Formats: sequence, structure tokens, C-alpha cells
Amino acid sequence: MDRRRSLLGHTWLQLALWMAVALVVNHLASVWFVRLDLTESGQHTLTPAARQVVAGLERPLTARVYFTRGLEAPYNDHERRVVDALEELRAFSGGRIEIEVVDPTGDRAKEEEAQRLGVTPIQYRFRAQDRMELKSVYMGVAFVYGDRQEVVSPIATLDTLEYELVRAIHVVAKPSDERKVVGYLQGNGEPDLAAFAADNPIGQLRERLAAQVTLRPVVLGGDEGVPEGVDALLVIGPQSQIPLRTQYQLDQYVMKGGPVAFFLSSVRPDFQAMRATEVRHDLNALLGHFGVM
Repeated sequence: MDRRRSLLGHTWLQLALWMAVALVVNHLASVWFVRLDLTESGQHTLTPAARQVVAGLERPLTARVYFTRGLEAPYNDHERRVVDALEELRAFSGGRIEIEVVDPTGDRAKEEEAQRLGVTPIQYRFRAQDRMELKSVYMGVAFVYGDRQEVVSPIATLDTLEYELVRAIHVVAKPSDERKVVGYLQGNGEPDLAAFAADNPIGQLRERLAAQVTLRPVVLGGDEGVPEGVDALLVIGPQSQIPLRTQYQLDQYVMKGGPVAFFLSSVRPDFQAMRATEVRHDLNALLGHFGVM
């Protein structure tokens, strides 16, 4: 009888210990979140910056994946890779990312919805037995965060997939009043970024920049210098000599810690005459002062 009572006591003790271990493990799992990436290439390992961006989401973010199914190589695996990447981001967001996968192809209402969010169709060649058939397909993701939207489309390559997804999340989740102000120099023949159409390469660059920062034209040479509140400055392709006063103000801005990016060329191509014309911007001495040779 005593032996039986002893065995019963040991059984209850072991059960209690296992329950305690389970409670401790459950508590530790809620405190320390760990995911293992067992792929050889580490394709599911998010960078610390990506984890920080999604962990900072304050409310639900919807990721609507618009993908045409049945695509052939090299796009046949793109939808799965995109969804896998979003699942990984959702895990580190604390479940704040909601993922919806839609094939809008042939559904007028869904196609209009995709295009309204910025996911536009692209032309794709399908192989059908002995002929090639051209169709419009969708390969993109639209992020909706409250009343703000951002899109990644088309997703034709997976090389920069994580960067593009995280960039879009960062843009859509960041309030506009917290954006950095980037100025671009004007008054010396530089292109006016606001004057180019959206389908122009410079216009496309402007749209990408404007999605993340506030762009502002800056004219130097007066008494004030670079305006207060300009966090960075772009000097893009001046076509005439930069006055010494302007160069001095650029130098003072850099000396105060302001970053300046120079995109310069000493020649201007004339494709009609098939010749190059010299461009004198007179910035070589200033660049040499900065250590740029």
C-alpha cells in the first residue's frame, strides 16, 4: 500500500514538474522571440534594420499581394518568395502585418483595385505550344497603412526584394512631418526635378525620392546661404560656372555638418551634331578642398 502511494506521489510530482517546465518555456518564448533560418543562402534572415522598421509599426498594416498565377520561369517562384518574405516580416512585427494574396487577372473589379493602389500590369510573353502569346500580368505589392499607401511594382527581380519591401513599409509608416528635407541646387543650369514627367528617368528618380523625403529647390548666392531645415543638398549637373559666393555657401554648409552630393560632368553631349561640348562648373577646386580628386 505504501509502495503504491509512493509511486502515485512520484507520478503527481513529475506531472507538476512538467507543467512548471512548460509554463517557464512558454514565458521565455513570449519574452525572447527567436526564429531559425536553415536555408543555405540565409534567404529568410532579416537584417537588423528590417526588424527595427517592422517592429516599430504602431497599428495594423495590410500588404496586398497582386500576382498573376501560372507565370513561367524566371517568374514562376516570385509570388511564393514574396509571400515568404512578408510572412517573415509579419513575425517580427508582432502580427501587425496582414497579408492578402489576390490574382486580379481577368477580374475587372480586382484589376481596378490593384491599379488604384498603384500596382499596374506589365506585358508578359507566355509560351503556348508553338506560339508566343502576349498578356498583361500583375506582379506587385501594395501596402495600406491607415490613409497612406505605398507600392512595390513590378517585382521583376528578387535580388533586392527585402530592401524594396522594407523601404515601402518605412515610407508608408513614417508621418510626412517627420520626413527629411532634401534640397536641390538651382540657378546654374541644373535640371528642375519638378519639371520632368513621371515616365522620364529624372521624373522617376524624383518620384522615388519624394516618396521618402521632402524635395525643395534651393538657390544660393544671396545673403542667407542654405536655408535652415534643409537636411541634405543635391548638386545635379550644373551647366554654367558656379559663382564663388555660391561655392562659399556650399563650403560653409559642409563645414557645419550638412551632407552634399555632387553629380557632375565636364561635357555635354550633342547627339544631333555627334559631338561633346565642354561644361565649366568651376567646382574642381572646391571638390579638391573636400578631398575629392
